[in-house]
Amino acid sequence: MAQLSGVDGRWQWVSTAGGYGGPGGTGYPFSDDDTAGDVQVLDNEHLLVSGAFCQGARLGDQIGPLATTTYDGFLARITRPLPCPDSLAAAAGVQLVADSADCQAGSRTLRVLGAPAGSAFAWNTGATGPSLAVTAPGRYEVRARTLGGCGYRLGYTVTAVGVALGGPLPNVITPNGDGLNDRWVVPGLLAGTRLRLYNRWGRLVYQTAAYANEWAAAGAPAGLYYYVLENEQLCASPRIKGWVEVIR
Repeated sequence: MAQLSGVDGRWQWVSTAGGYGGPGGTGYPFSDDDTAGDVQVLDNEHLLVSGAFCQGARLGDQIGPLATTTYDGFLARITRPLPCPDSLAAAAGVQLVADSADCQAGSRTLRVLGAPAGSAFAWNTGATGPSLAVTAPGRYEVRARTLGGCGYRLGYTVTAVGVALGGPLPNVITPNGDGLNDRWVVPGLLAGTRLRLYNRWGRLVYQTAAYANEWAAAGAPAGLYYYVLENEQLCASPRIKGWVEVIR
């Protein structure tokens, strides 16, 4: 066991430790013969601790139990925790990012990147762990706490989880009034999808803020037309481009 000086950060004293290690014997489940028999000060930052334990010993409240049925020796190097950064920007790149939308499952995954190994995570959804599967838009937050006691709070706003269209888009229509393939029909069309259509020279010939599969190339000559569909919920991109041919 060692204590750091609050003035200069040096080790003030070291001693052996053993027994149960917690108030009333409830802190760490050591057996009576568990001991830290030798504590050496390597420098102002590091201790070298050796000893023995049996059964369900723990190294602090985060690591363990180190279960064994025999009497085992151990050697541990203990490093003084670094000061916690004042801001997330200085926290060695700790960040919350979103994976690409999964078009099949209609979900996406939020992940905490850059957190030190052994960190604990608590989401505002009640979930734990470094990642979270999201199936609905909303504000998601996570608290990350490192083994050194540093805590970070990160948030991410999901505007859409991603929805795929119902199949490949048709690239030919025959608007001849026979009731067959007279209109350009987008399978699985999402409400509020914006459509823009251009002729082969790049001139805008048709647009609508909420396409409803109504375009029948009225007044448009036969030929190729280039479309742009836009909707934030589309995946894997909110913008889909392609061409459709009008045959008369």
